[in-house]
Amino acid sequence: MPYGTSRKTRSLRPGRLAAGAAAAFFIAAFATPPPADAATVKTSRDVAGAGVSEEYVPGEIVVWFADAASAAQIDAVVARAGGDVVARSAVTPSRVVVSVPEGEEESYAKRYRALRSVRVAEKNYILHALWKPNDPLYKHQWHYNKPNFIYAEQGWDIERGDSGVVVAVIDTGVAYENYAIPSYERDEVDGSSYVQAPDLAGTSFVAGYDFVHDDAHPNDQNGHGTHVAGTIAQTTNNGANVAGLGHLSSIMPIQALDNSGSGTAADIADGIDFARVNGAHVINMSFGGGAITEVIKGACSDAEAAGLVLVAASGNDGADTLLYPAGYDSVIAVGAVDYDGDLTWYSNYGVGQELVAPGGDTKVDKNNDGYPDGVLQMTYDQLYEPGILPGNPKALANVTTFTNYFLQGTSMASPHAAGLAALIVASGYTNNDDVRRKLRGSATDKGFTGYDLEYGYGLINCDGALQPGVPEVDECGDCAQLSLAEYFVFFGLFCGAYGVIIARRKFRK
Repeated sequence: MPYGTSRKTRSLRPGRLAAGAAAAFFIAAFATPPPADAATVKTSRDVAGAGVSEEYVPGEIVVWFADAASAAQIDAVVARAGGDVVARSAVTPSRVVVSVPEGEEESYAKRYRALRSVRVAEKNYILHALWKPNDPLYKHQWHYNKPNFIYAEQGWDIERGDSGVVVAVIDTGVAYENYAIPSYERDEVDGSSYVQAPDLAGTSFVAGYDFVHDDAHPNDQNGHGTHVAGTIAQTTNNGANVAGLGHLSSIMPIQALDNSGSGTAADIADGIDFARVNGAHVINMSFGGGAITEVIKGACSDAEAAGLVLVAASGNDGADTLLYPAGYDSVIAVGAVDYDGDLTWYSNYGVGQELVAPGGDTKVDKNNDGYPDGVLQMTYDQLYEPGILPGNPKALANVTTFTNYFLQGTSMASPHAAGLAALIVASGYTNNDDVRRKLRGSATDKGFTGYDLEYGYGLINCDGALQPGVPEVDECGDCAQLSLAEYFVFFGLFCGAYGVIIARRKFRK
């Protein structure tokens, strides 16, 4: 085979990765029953409005006179103040649209505002419908729909993606096809055939590769990769299940992590190279390890030089050091925030942290919808679970049944940034340096003013990132300095064993 080797990935111990084993996530999964009656779920339906923008009809102002003004009186005032009445409100006759010279809209509006007979005078602003998907469980996806958070709905009104934009998901595979399980994989999963996730049926896929088994069928053996892919491009607005952020983008599934979530540097580097030479625009890597491997570092550098945008999870130790590949200069490191927009208890941070995105916290329910505040996407009903329960040394992923899971982790944050990067590319910004600057420059500042080591440049902002132009960005990420007082604020925050944290709860209909 042209990629990888014929061996299977050996088990790797978290936090003690050898030089040849660059990535491993170990899933700590805990199931909790959903509320007894899902039909009574309370959901906030608040939606942030688009507001008054600086987009307006050239050469027009709206003038609202006192209610007692007649049409003749209005015409007389307009004749003296300047302009021509081009439209009258059929509902409120005292409100008219006045034609004025283009470029002088504000000066004419100011002239009218000075008149005592005028109640309001302003440019004829343009507002847009705020698109939101009709997926029934979207109401529980606070990470998209919370007002004044990542502004996903406002961003969707500008751009919803393009199938020509390809996001490579290097992970445990993706449940993207119906395919009989090969004999050499039957002891690694539960089921007789791989099945496409129902809510990925309308998602666009391009050919990927399985570097764990060296074949052309990178089907998910764990459940992690399917959940990650869903955040990027879940089939959306199909009246079923949940939504994805860059939902009209194409997914390139690449399996470089085995059924337990472990992968070697050789397989991961091959996955990165495959994405680079096969037309991917964005790579998402929701995994990490403590070792700096020149193999993966070089593959990331080559991909960046070729114009790809690389995004990776910062890690879930709650430590002040990024894991790799997130820690490489060529990769956008993404930490996780909770419902309140605060850095989560598990998220890594430190020099090189570039952005933060929703990662969730399944310990709380701050939006009071009856479910934990994890990131909700479709994946297997039974994920891979290492020995958690007594007498249950290992429960393999059941690859034939699906549900919607609230998961948490920087693994969940990273694909939010990758999905937004895909939207930026779809909007016409194909230079990866421009995409990176747009992500940074549009981010909502968090923590200390400007760049800081917890939040980087801030929380991703879909609306801001999709506005025209490439902002100037203070390139201070790798050299940021903190005062001694600020350092001690960060030092000693929560620490934990490495592993993608997916303490989860199922959503069942």
